[in-house]
This record gives sequence, structure tokens and C-alpha cells, in this order.
Amino acid sequence: MASVACATYNPVQIRAAGRTGKTLNMKRIFLLFLLCILAAQQAPAHAQVSLGESGDEAKRAEEPWTPPDVLDLPKDLLAKLHENTLTQEQIEARIALLTASLEKRIAGLDPEAQATATASLVALQNNVASYIAVIQQKPGSGLPTIPSQDKFTLEEYLSLRALWRQNQRTMDQLQEEMTQGKLRMKVLRDRTDQLVVEYNQTDRTTPARILKGLDRMAASMEWLTAQKLQSMQESHLRELQGRQEELQAKLEFARDNLQAGHVRSVDFDLPIAAADAALTNLGADRKELAQKLIDSLTEGQDVYFYSQLSLKQQLTLLSAREAQVSVGKALNVMKRYWHQSREGTVESVYEIEKTADSNIVLVKQYRVESEVWQAASKSTLITSPPTEGNPKQKEYFSQAQESAREALETVQHLRDSVDDLEQLHQILGDEVLGSGQGGAVTRLFLLFDSARQRVQGMVGVKLFYIGDTPVTPGSLVWFVMIVLFGVMISWLIRRFLSRIEKRREGTASGSSFYTLGRLLHYLIITVALLAGFTSLGLDLGSLALIAGALSVGIGFGLQSIVNNFLSGLILLFEGSLRAGDYIELDSGVTGVVQEISTRYTRINTNDNVDVIVPNSELVSYKMTNWTLKEPIVRLRIPFGVAYSSDKEVVRQAALEAANDVRYTMKNALFGRKTEVVLTGFGDSSLEFVLLVWVARNAVHRPFAVKGAYYWALETRLHEFGIEIPFPQRDVHLKEPPGKPRQLPPEPETS
Repeated sequence: MASVACATYNPVQIRAAGRTGKTLNMKRIFLLFLLCILAAQQAPAHAQVSLGESGDEAKRAEEPWTPPDVLDLPKDLLAKLHENTLTQEQIEARIALLTASLEKRIAGLDPEAQATATASLVALQNNVASYIAVIQQKPGSGLPTIPSQDKFTLEEYLSLRALWRQNQRTMDQLQEEMTQGKLRMKVLRDRTDQLVVEYNQTDRTTPARILKGLDRMAASMEWLTAQKLQSMQESHLRELQGRQEELQAKLEFARDNLQAGHVRSVDFDLPIAAADAALTNLGADRKELAQKLIDSLTEGQDVYFYSQLSLKQQLTLLSAREAQVSVGKALNVMKRYWHQSREGTVESVYEIEKTADSNIVLVKQYRVESEVWQAASKSTLITSPPTEGNPKQKEYFSQAQESAREALETVQHLRDSVDDLEQLHQILGDEVLGSGQGGAVTRLFLLFDSARQRVQGMVGVKLFYIGDTPVTPGSLVWFVMIVLFGVMISWLIRRFLSRIEKRREGTASGSSFYTLGRLLHYLIITVALLAGFTSLGLDLGSLALIAGALSVGIGFGLQSIVNNFLSGLILLFEGSLRAGDYIELDSGVTGVVQEISTRYTRINTNDNVDVIVPNSELVSYKMTNWTLKEPIVRLRIPFGVAYSSDKEVVRQAALEAANDVRYTMKNALFGRKTEVVLTGFGDSSLEFVLLVWVARNAVHRPFAVKGAYYWALETRLHEFGIEIPFPQRDVHLKEPPGKPRQLPPEPETS
């Protein structure tokens, strides 16, 4: 079968070709390949012949052939389709036989089944045509040849690089198609397997068997087409990859063997002047479009969206064209410099480097902007068309679509030009600066000045805007440095105050130093942030306006955070809570305050567990501070003794027990002394409370301190013979009513 040259694969075109019955005889094609399939199943391998075969094998191929019955199709229906090649006479003969067989089968069906069978035959014919279209393709044909000369001009080198880029794009597109094709093959494979199962489960005596057989044959052919296409695409991709390696090697060779050619440096003056004129005209077009955008605000609501879509897309196209012209101008300027270097007419190497540096900035800018233009254009292309019959809407929509397609094409050309510009920059850097032109002093000055300009260019790039103020990398660096300086100063001050606090730990002044450190930290960070915003070029007055505008959002969205921050400031200013205080909350949390931050307070419990408590909870709810001001606190130790105990003896025993504990303040302070108080009469005991005064640090270990007092109490009460009672109950059993009470027998008398 003759092959047709084709460089790429397009499944949509293949399916479209299958529907052109005017160019191909669908019925014959279908019968041809079906006969090939059946021949593979019926005849042994030695009976298959190809074009040009003769002798005994040809005679065996011409033996009478009986078409198989569609009611009894083999499982591997298309296994050897690509291996069978028949002569034209053999094909026609088998077509006639199979045609007669299928027509006979279909003719016996009812009208409804005939219609279904006809549709299945059409689908099968289309799939056969698609398969033919695939196998007729010849991968790799139509690709441009790679130049084989020994010397290359600059223009030839750039053309070779364009060929490399085109080959790379073809590879990327082919890989994407192959990925989609693999997913489609899986779906087709599953569908084919399901049809085989359904065909085998269908009764061969029913018309449904014929219909299922035709569906199975059509699905198998479609899957085989996809498989063949995938295989040819894989082969084509390998060919493209090999070609890409050859192009890469050729590019490296051409780079090392550049020659001036017949182009002179003055030949680029006219294109450069034309680019300047084009930029002027494009600027005028931009002003006109901007005015149209303003005028479109008065458009009716029904066409406003599409008018805006069209005008904005035209602006995107105009921006891409301006970028393309600018890069083209830069390309011609760099080409002129290169030819001047080859002609020996370079006046200033410094000017070349300055231009190259500005081009680098231009390249970076347009690479970012091209991504934005491409995304905007793709978004326009997928926009839904107008549903109403308004002619204005349709006109604007058509303009937007056309501008989007032109913008995508322009962006692609822009990226190619940007790539060429980078290559020229590298070539000039290697040849001009590396050639020694200008002398060592010039090169040294050039390097320093180039570095300075590069830094200035990078620093001056506008990253984004805050209001009307542009933010550059330089201003951001200053902002970060100022804030880091503030953080460092704050850290040094807090470290100094922390050392003083540790020396005076346990005193009121020690806690004051902690509070002072936290307040200075907030103040320094606030000043550093304000100074940093000023370095960005922001007006503090405008920041106040922005803060006022955001206050509503902060009030709702960040309410809890702001509340905790203000509560932390209240705690620090009031002095009701300090680092080192032992506190007890309503939630049951007890421990030592370790840190009071902007949002929370960190409390370390006696179990050495850090508990994070929001500052608002410490301000809004009850909090017991055991160590706020007084150096001593009083503990209550409740205990009980038996009713038979002497109260005075109990008092004496309890006082001695208190004196035995090291936590007890031995000397009364301001009349505060240890006491024993009778508090009530319990169910089983006399209730007493031992009131002892202890140092403030003792409350940090409440369980250990109270445990020490109970230990001493038990020891002393035991020495004095005082009983510690436990609950007792007298139980009286009552007999059920109605049952006579039996008295115990009287004792016998002698």
C-alpha cells in the first residue's frame, strides 16, 4: 500500500478523513480489512502471501476462501491485521464473497434491526478508513533538513536555533497527544473487552448476535487504530529526540564557526529607525484604545461586558506587539554591535555592555509579562459566546476572539525573539569582552560599572504597588534591614533586663524589669515598622487612612487576636500579673507565669507542663495571684478528731505539728501567727482548721507543702493519743409488717 508523507499526527483530522466517503470506497475498504482479518484466522501462516510472492505459496493463497460467519467471531479478531497483504484480484474476490455474506445476514433481519446493523456497518467503515489514514502516514517526512556547512552567518545561526525551538515545540505537543492517547486507549480497551463478553453471552440464534458482532468489530477496529497511532507517535517522538540531539550539536558547532557574511553593520540602521517609528504609532494606538475604554462605560448593560472584553484584549495584543517591536529593535542593535566587532569598528565596548545590561532587564520583564498576556488571551478564547441575538455583542465577541488568537501568536514570536536576544548577549559577551578590546583598564572599569548598573537595575525594578507607591527590591531590602535592626536592638535590651531580673528574682523590682522589657520590645518593633514603611516610600498619613479603612475588617475578622493583644498590654501596665507569679485560674490551672506575650500567657504547672492561656481570659475571668504583693500567705489545713478528744490537747498537738514543718513562719509578722480553730461538728468528728503562715515561694508547691503539714499532724496526734475518726453508721434491721415477732425463749430455772 502506498505511503503518504505526513509530519505530524492529528486524530481529529484522521477521524474527519474517515467520514469522506467520496474519496474512498468505504464499503470496499471495510470489506478489504475484514477479509484480511478473517484470512488470518482461517488460513495457516504458510498460506498468507504478500504482493510479489509466487510459486506454491501464491497458489495456496489463491485457494477457495470461505468468509467467516459474523455469528462465530474469534477472540483475536484483529491480531494479525497489519501482517496481511493481498493482491488486488484477491481483495476483489474476497470483497465479493464477504459482501454477499453480510448482505444475506442483514437482509434477514427485521426493519428495526436492519437500521441498527446499517449504523454499525457505517461506524465500522469509518474506523477502517481511520486506520488506513494512520498507516498511510510516514513519520518524519516534511521536516526541514539540518544545514551541513562549515561556516555560519549570524542570521543562519539564529535560523538554526529557530529550527531547534520548533522541533522542541513539536516534541512537547506530541508528548501531550500521547498522554491523552494512552487514556483513550484504556477506555477503548475496556469497551472492547466488555463487548467481547456481551457477544459471547448473546444467543447465536438471535439477531442480537449479529448486532453485537458488528459492534464488536467496530470497537476492535477503533482500538487498533488508536494502538497503531500510539505506536507510530512513539516512533516519531524517538526520531524527533534524535533530531533534537543533532540540532543541539549543530548549534554548538555553528556557535564556534560564525562568520560576518555579506551583511554590514550599517544595514541595521534602517530597521532600528523603523522600530522607533512603529513604537510611536503603537503609543498613539494605545491612547486611542484607552479613550475607547473610557467611552465604553456609557455602553448599555447588555453589551458592556463584551465591549470591555474586546477592548481589554486589544490592549493585551497591543502590549504584546509593542514588546515584540522593542525586542526586535534590541536584536538589530545587538546584531549591529556584533558586525562592528567583526569589522573592527567598535568604538566603545562599554556602550555595548550597557546596552546588553538594559536588554537583560527587558528580557526579564517581557518574560513575566508574556505569561500574563498568554493567560489573558487563553481566558478570552474560552469565554462563552453571547446567547442573545444582539449584533453588537456578537461583533465585540468576534473582535475579542480574533485579538486573542493574534495575541497568542505574537507572544510566541516574542518569546522566540527574547531567546535570540539572550543568545546574542552571550555571543557578544564571549567575543567582544573576551577578545581583549579596550584594554585591561577598560575591562576592569567595565566590570565594576556593569556590576553597579546591574545592581541598580535589579534594585530599581518595580515589583508591585501599594496604592500609588511602587515597591522595588531596594526598598524591600531597606525595610527588612530596618526591621531586623529593631528586632536586634529589642533583643539586646531584653537580654540586659533579663540579667537584672534574674539577680533580683523574687522581688517586686525583678518583675518590673520583665514588664519594662516587654513594653520596650513592643515600642521598638512598632517604631522599626513605621521607619520601614517610610523607607518603602509610604506616607504615614496614608497608612493611618489604610489602618482606619481596615479597622472594620480587623474588628470582625481579627477580633480575638486584637482582644488578646490589648489584654496583654493591660496586664503589663496594671502590674496585676508578672513573670514569676504563682496563679490559680477558675478553670483549675495553677502554676508559675513564665511569659506574657502579645497574644497569650505561658504558665508552667507543677507537673512541668506549659499551659498557653489567652490574655483575654486572664483579664475577663477570676484569677487568684498567690504572690502578687505580700511576702507571706496563709494556708488552711483542715483536719478532724474524735468527739472524745480534748480540744486543748488537740490545739497543742496541732501547734507543735506546725512548728515541725520547715515552711512555717516561726516569728509572727505584724501579729500574724499560727492558729488552730474549731470550725464545726461533723458527722463523725470535731472539725478543726490549722492556719499557718508560709513564705510566698512555698505556694509554688501546694501539694508538697500541704502534704508536709498533714504528715506532721498525723505524727503529733498519734503521739498525744488523739484518734482520727472515720465515718460510722448504726444499722437497724426492721422486720416486715404482718409477721409476728418471735421472742427469745426464756431461760430454764432449776
